[in-house]
Amino acid sequence: MAGLRQHEMREMVRKFFQSVLEKNVDRVNERGLTPMQITAFQNGIDIHDEGVDGDTELSDQMINVVGFRNSADLTDDQWADNEAFLLREMRKADRDHLRAVLAHVKALDSYQFGSEVQTTGHASAVNNSTTLGDAFQDYLAEQERAKTWRGKTAEKNGRALDHLIEIFGADRVLASISQKDAQEAKKLMMELPSRRKTLPATRDLSLRDATKVDGLNKISVETLNWYLQAFAAFFGWAKKNGYINEKLFEGMKVGRAKATKEERLPFTPDAMNLMFKELTENPSGLVKSDSHKWGTLIGMFTGARLNEVAQLLIDDIKEEDGIWYFDISDEGENQKEVKNKASKRKVPVHSALLDAGFLAFFRSRQSGSQLFPDYRYTKSNGYGRNLGRWFNESFTPKLGIKTPRHVFHSFRHTMITRLIQAEAPPEKAKCIVGHEQAGVTFQVYMRERDRMAHLLTRLSFS
Repeated sequence: MAGLRQHEMREMVRKFFQSVLEKNVDRVNERGLTPMQITAFQNGIDIHDEGVDGDTELSDQMINVVGFRNSADLTDDQWADNEAFLLREMRKADRDHLRAVLAHVKALDSYQFGSEVQTTGHASAVNNSTTLGDAFQDYLAEQERAKTWRGKTAEKNGRALDHLIEIFGADRVLASISQKDAQEAKKLMMELPSRRKTLPATRDLSLRDATKVDGLNKISVETLNWYLQAFAAFFGWAKKNGYINEKLFEGMKVGRAKATKEERLPFTPDAMNLMFKELTENPSGLVKSDSHKWGTLIGMFTGARLNEVAQLLIDDIKEEDGIWYFDISDEGENQKEVKNKASKRKVPVHSALLDAGFLAFFRSRQSGSQLFPDYRYTKSNGYGRNLGRWFNESFTPKLGIKTPRHVFHSFRHTMITRLIQAEAPPEKAKCIVGHEQAGVTFQVYMRERDRMAHLLTRLSFS
């Protein structure tokens, strides 16, 4: 292991995050945390929890690997030999550092007057008569008002939470649901047949009865964990709002073997060059639509999600200090959606797009409101269905570069890879691709103060 023992590596991780914690506590003492920053920390903890369980993609993007390696003074061989162990420990340490910062924030929001003073704890204020159905409606109304869930996420979360009503009943007093009840509910969900609502054998059965039908495929681990995460979020909200004393379903997600996970892969430099040549010169005649051409090129040079590209408005292409950029948001007259708050961002138009004639294309679309007016909105896929199907089912297969793990979303993985190779600062890389920031000041700084010029990063395919 290149001369390193586990206790030595753990001490390196501990020292690095101790330093990060001390800096963030100092910032909290000076300025406090805004509600947006607190939410970012809470999201970071959830992401790292998923990383510890095996879903590492977003978790690893939050970790300042460069900073850690510089702090620990690791050689390339030492890092290569111990990378898996170090990343696993860094996920846990960053999670616990975020928890420590939030605990410090909470301590600053209260006063201690000694044990001789009789106080009424928050737990006694729980409304024990509130039913699951009533709390459920309050929760949904709050999420809708705050626009926490959007598009497919709202639909999936609503569908997940409907299972709670089926299991416990809408009239069940919320505070009467125990940890044992939660464990039994998890066991039921693990036996739930896939496509229960449409299969003839189960579509007319209750949830409990459907789990007793033999010979049917069960819901996937991924779907099960989505449901359990939705349950935990609901009960976490219920605890914070005084409905219950105990948060249920926390840490109940089912583990999955990492080796079986089919993660999307970045495109190779050769594949990127092949696509770029085909899109800009069209030697094989595969590109018959300007929307397909420019939609794909924008995805290639921004790492934006499929729907973020397809829903762009003319008003979303802007200029600041002589620099053109894409203003990715959910604002506008059409039914635009973004995944979360971090997804709202400004991404500079890459010089390769400008050289290929993007501004001329943009100006040719000025008569309408949408950059791609031939893309139509659907509830399940937003505006991205047309572009995604062409790219995944026609363009890349005919170029001979299609695999199950190479899809339009692979542009995001490719962009992240190229940003790392270009040694772009992690906070700016996350701003470009729309990932949550882990630092105390990053979200505010990157979205409110940073200039377009600071986001420009030289990228290449080779």
